[in-house]
Amino acid sequence: MYSVSHYMAVVYNWMLRHAEAMPRWKGHAVIGVTFVLSVVVLLFAPVWVFLAYSVFVWGPVSVFAHAFNSVWKKRDQIARHRSEGVYRTKKLLKNFRK
Repeated sequence: MYSVSHYMAVVYNWMLRHAEAMPRWKGHAVIGVTFVLSVVVLLFAPVWVFLAYSVFVWGPVSVFAHAFNSVWKKRDQIARHRSEGVYRTKKLLKNFRK
């Protein structure tokens, strides 16, 4: 059981590193293309191909999507806090000058 959790942690950390280095549009493109391909596979391939695609492609993509979402949520939070801090500073300086 330890080896499985260790392997999953290594894979997640690898995907997290790639998600941190990737622009937002590329991450959305990876997830979107995977979804479109899954619809194509669902409509035109046998059921066993779709099931294999779901397990072997959507599994890693869902882990990547989670890592990608956590990275960009943190970046958005940092940007929001910075802009709020700048706004508060400007407001304080404006009130101080009066």
